[in-house]
Amino acid sequence: MEIKGTLKKVCPIEDIQGKNGTFQKRIIVVDCSSVDEVTGEVRENILGFETGGRFVNDYDRYVGMEGRPVTVRFGISGRSYDSNGVTKYITTLRLIGLVMPDAVPANNTPSPQPTAAAAQPAPAKPDFNQPQQGDDLPF
Repeated sequence: MEIKGTLKKVCPIEDIQGKNGTFQKRIIVVDCSSVDEVTGEVRENILGFETGGRFVNDYDRYVGMEGRPVTVRFGISGRSYDSNGVTKYITTLRLIGLVMPDAVPANNTPSPQPTAAAAQPAPAKPDFNQPQQGDDLPF
């Protein structure tokens, strides 16, 4: 899935004690609010996308870039658990990727610029409705 919004916050990395040991996670907060076309009322939609494990440091480069537009790729996962005999549910927005149109890539290398060959127009397409010279086909 994909959604566009404004980067609101890159939360610090957290160490979480789970039932299978300690792991790290980080929340990337994106404002995906919209305006109701009829009433003009703002519909707040602040989403926290979670990343963990070896990927938590991948988002360090976005710290300090709050307020800029982003596109977020994510998946939704859920699970249930028992709490004192009551089944409860958790839904998580798992961060897959974040694209900021004008951000410097992770390796700090500028994006490749198009070459002169790439900027040339495509060759004209033939017009098959016009008779071709030297065409001896009867149709």
